[in-house]
Amino acid sequence: MGLIEAVVVKKEHRNKGIGIKLIKWALEKAIDQRADLAQLTSNKNRQIVLEFYEKLGFKRSHYEFKLKLN
Repeated sequence: MGLIEAVVVKKEHRNKGIGIKLIKWALEKAIDQRADLAQLTSNKNRQIVLEFYEKLGFKRSHYEFKLKLN
């Protein structure tokens, strides 16, 4: 499995195709390593980001739960 985490493009560089290039690069690396699945997490309240990932072919699959311990 290819796990993609902490993808951030600085505000002043957004909407220039950088995010697409980053994700495509990560997917190519996962394929090179024979991964059969790519997974990422994103904040469910960031609708624009969720739509971005869906346009790249990702499907929403489940909820993630967190509990802050300190």
